[in-house]
Amino acid sequence: MDNKIACFLLVFLFMVSCGKDDDSDGSGVLELSHSTINFTTEKDASLVKVQTDKNWTATCDAGWISFSAENGEGTTAFLIGASENKTFLREATITISAGNTKKSIQVIQSGVSKIEFELNGVIFRFLPVQADTLFYFDFPFRSVYLDSYFISETEITNAQWNAIVGSLPYNDENSKPNLPVIVNWNQISTEFLPKINSKVSYLFRLPTEHEWELAAMGGKKNINSSYAGSIYIDEVAWYWLNAGGKKHEVGLKQPNELGLYDMSGNVSEWCSDWYEQWTDLNPPPSESTNPTGPATGTLKVIRGGDFIAERFEYDRNNCSVSSRNYLPPDISTEGFLYDGYYHYTGFRLVIAK
Repeated sequence: MDNKIACFLLVFLFMVSCGKDDDSDGSGVLELSHSTINFTTEKDASLVKVQTDKNWTATCDAGWISFSAENGEGTTAFLIGASENKTFLREATITISAGNTKKSIQVIQSGVSKIEFELNGVIFRFLPVQADTLFYFDFPFRSVYLDSYFISETEITNAQWNAIVGSLPYNDENSKPNLPVIVNWNQISTEFLPKINSKVSYLFRLPTEHEWELAAMGGKKNINSSYAGSIYIDEVAWYWLNAGGKKHEVGLKQPNELGLYDMSGNVSEWCSDWYEQWTDLNPPPSESTNPTGPATGTLKVIRGGDFIAERFEYDRNNCSVSSRNYLPPDISTEGFLYDGYYHYTGFRLVIAK
């Protein structure tokens, strides 16, 4: 019996010693000095220590993250860097692998509260619309998922148009610098957008109809007001009863919850979508993600109403955030007469996430 016990002990000690040297399951010590890193919007870096008894590798699929070393042998320290962030808060996950053991570091970088730049002496300012969630729209009811984006603080002005294009489509009292520019959809897409996109590192476009409406509503700060920022039209809009039959300088009325001016009244605003009439028999999709409207059409959506708009619900040119209207994209800028009505239509821009 003693021989059997001695034999068993020898076998056990042999297996233990083999296990120490072999580590056949690939597991081992892996400890990280950080599980979360918070960066500012500026270019930033953080030193991370990897404690392990094996070779290790670091991986991340976010292009704004960089490493001073992507691998190492045993316990090592290396730098995790983040490039400057000029838009929204962003997150990334870094995976550290050693043998069969993996651990992660969550990286969070703050976003900017606004985007602002100067071209030819003229300031352009964009404010964030925090989204990345499902929103509910009325008239008709629909639920839509939208990504976050930035949108112009005001309607694009004569000064801003002139700074990009080099000239205005008119030369009269309507040419004053802080008045909103009045142009058709084709002028925006062929003259303004290509030039501003060649001058600035952001990518600009017209808002989709749902992006426009969400911004007018106040995004997540929505207070369910009929007009952009108030239940009282005179607080936020230039329309037929208070405008004196003319457009006014941007930013004179009260802004909405997001700090956006004149989304109700002053001039109506072009959207990127082709127009499709919504009825009980032809409602919009009940659920969709970042919808862009029909693929083709003859009319473009305009929203927000203008300085000759009325406030009655039956008038499709009224200033409420839910009112929809339309115009041909090539409509003559000489009066914008269409379907028996005059229209005065400008625009604002979006920087998408």
